[in-house]
Amino acid sequence: MKHTCQLLLALAIVGVAPVSAARHGDEAALYAAIRELGLDPEAIAEPLRMNDAMREWLAAEIPPGLPVSLKMQRLLHRLLLPDGLGLHYEVGFTGTAQEVFTAAAGNCLGFTQMFVAMGRELGLDIYYLAVDELTRFRRESDLIIVSDHVTAAFNEGPKRRILEFSLGPDYDYRTAREVNDLEGLALYYSNRGAELVQERDFRRAQGQLEIAVKLAPGLAQAWVNLGVARRRRGDLAGAEADYRRAIEEDKDQLSAYHNLAGLYRLQGREDPAGEILSILTSRKNRNPFVFLQLGDMILHQTRVAEAERFYRRAVRLGREHAETHAAYGLWYLDSGETQQARRQLKRAERRDRHERRTVELRERLAELELARAPAG
Repeated sequence: MKHTCQLLLALAIVGVAPVSAARHGDEAALYAAIRELGLDPEAIAEPLRMNDAMREWLAAEIPPGLPVSLKMQRLLHRLLLPDGLGLHYEVGFTGTAQEVFTAAAGNCLGFTQMFVAMGRELGLDIYYLAVDELTRFRRESDLIIVSDHVTAAFNEGPKRRILEFSLGPDYDYRTAREVNDLEGLALYYSNRGAELVQERDFRRAQGQLEIAVKLAPGLAQAWVNLGVARRRRGDLAGAEADYRRAIEEDKDQLSAYHNLAGLYRLQGREDPAGEILSILTSRKNRNPFVFLQLGDMILHQTRVAEAERFYRRAVRLGREHAETHAAYGLWYLDSGETQQARRQLKRAERRDRHERRTVELRERLAELELARAPAG
């Protein structure tokens, strides 16, 4: 599904010292690092690789002799505007630089890869930035898969200039962290693995994610996603080990706790699951699906009033998901507030009218209206 491109036509200027004086894009060093990890560089994807068509487009669109910041600003505009490349944002498509250029579509990492590749072709020391506060959470049945928001930056004197991507102008980029090319490659494999999980191709997903964690063993989100792939293939012990490794790498990787709790409940280990869920509520948790699960658990215990705050929090953190609105609507319906339930149904249907809870809410409201209709 294609959407209007969510990129802002601007480069943010952050008045901090450049993150590194080292030049990025050292292909020989990258290949050496891959070999040291026991992988064959020839068998690894090259998401930053340019081709002749991209070079010809750059030569036609970017005049020589421009100052660095104007060169990057023009590149950004020509990539996005309809009379240029006309790039569109596409959920679930982490293409390589070449794939994004050919399709004129990609998600945040796909676009960033193309932007980095082109920026380096223009001679700029441009690099990835991960914006951890904008981590995205997606549901795969009862499990959570994770992907970070990734953008690009380059240094100009004492300033860092950052590509604004799907963010408001008041976002504080000082919390963003530099990502080297090896971790950027791992993020590509992690994203592709997560997308294959959503396509329910769990075997290929596992293969992509195993490469991701070899490239960047400290990448907690890749361990979470690998655990999801393993669990879907029936390897419960492997999934548990992956979730635990994610927590070792990042004690605040809350999706790992969530998935681990679900695994324990599947195995009938209710006490450890309860302990994990108590950790989830005590930490600074921004995962809407965790709060959906907590609301479901409390509602199952007939603590209806208490469940409401968890559903409300889920909606606040995940307004873009149909399921959060539908779950809140079901809570309203069970509480006798049918008007509020209908409002939440409209919001859910605007996002995905076929989502499971959205269908349930629509059917229950229809049954209620039918029961209230006068006889004859």
